[in-house]
Amino acid sequence: MTIAVAPRSRLANILLLSALSALPPLSIDMGLPALTEISQRLHTSATMAGMTLSLFMMGFAASPLVYGMLSDRYGRKPLLLVGLGLFALGGVLCTLAPSIGWLLAARTIQGAGAGVGPTVAMAASRDLLEGVVLRRRLANLAMLRNVAPIVAPSIGALLLGLGGWRAISAMLALAGIALFATMRFRFAESLSPRNRRDGALLSELWRSARHLAAAHRALGFAAVQGLAGGSLFAYVAGSPLILIGVFKVSAALYAGLFATTAFGIVLGAFLAGRLAHRVASATLLWVGGGLTAAAPLLAVLLVSQHANLIVVMGCFVVATFGFGLVAPTASHAALEPVAAIAGTAAALMNTFQMICMSASSLLVACLFPYLGGIAIPGVMALFAMLGCAILSRLL
Repeated sequence: MTIAVAPRSRLANILLLSALSALPPLSIDMGLPALTEISQRLHTSATMAGMTLSLFMMGFAASPLVYGMLSDRYGRKPLLLVGLGLFALGGVLCTLAPSIGWLLAARTIQGAGAGVGPTVAMAASRDLLEGVVLRRRLANLAMLRNVAPIVAPSIGALLLGLGGWRAISAMLALAGIALFATMRFRFAESLSPRNRRDGALLSELWRSARHLAAAHRALGFAAVQGLAGGSLFAYVAGSPLILIGVFKVSAALYAGLFATTAFGIVLGAFLAGRLAHRVASATLLWVGGGLTAAAPLLAVLLVSQHANLIVVMGCFVVATFGFGLVAPTASHAALEPVAAIAGTAAALMNTFQMICMSASSLLVACLFPYLGGIAIPGVMALFAMLGCAILSRLL
């Protein structure tokens, strides 16, 4: 069974759903090179320019539950088009923004629209797939989605050189419009009418919430996935602090090192998909969880002893590889038992992961002035060990 998208090629199906999932990382990472120019062109502070990322993430964190619950009732396609429409509108408003206040409002709208992508991609996969086939599809989505952080900063820097920060916003707007048009005409509804929640809206939303609350194992695996995301984002948020601030690497070398760790995620997700038929989910989760916890703990020791950069980077690559194993496997374990409310479950995973990512980046920012370089791997290890503690109760 395959996703009911009009292109008959399985690769085309995966690429379309991966593009939906990649909207948030592309929208965040493409804008990183432009923050300085935004503050200069719009005559504002670097802090206010940085808020363009924070408010995008706030909009993204708040929207998935709405999309997920309503898509269980009205179908995936209507909510998908609403979200992509908001994303495109936000991109257009960003491009035209005459002031920082306008830009911040537009980025919030854009983030709210981006929240539909990962939610619908996972829910649509669960609608029509199950078992090992679903594990492989989620692994493929994770693998292609995580290519975005590798290429996005380079694309952003290229567009910045060609047309300034507005060129980046325009490109994101065009991407949103193109995806809207593609999904409008090429996406066939994946949720059959008989599986929709068709009672009174509030009562159905309450019933979905109760159903999900009763699915303790699904919630547990969703928590594992979210905590793994928090561990990863501690590295993403803290990598400039430790690599540029502590190890004094150049901006160009930093970009290469960051791409190396992103490749670790891609490789882990690739192997999670390839091994789906041969290796039990529990094994992949324990191996991946162990790597995401042990590698940062080793990095804490190495950084405190002023170890070589190459050795420390090896630990980070191993940790991100472990995340690549955990993320699709935990997502599958969370979605498999709750097919009737796949949209709500997918939304909960995305929202909780965003909460964990925000919390881990905040911890890094608070602890770095006091602990220096060990703050980053320390927070990574903390979130990974919390995930392993939950795994020990589930498996």
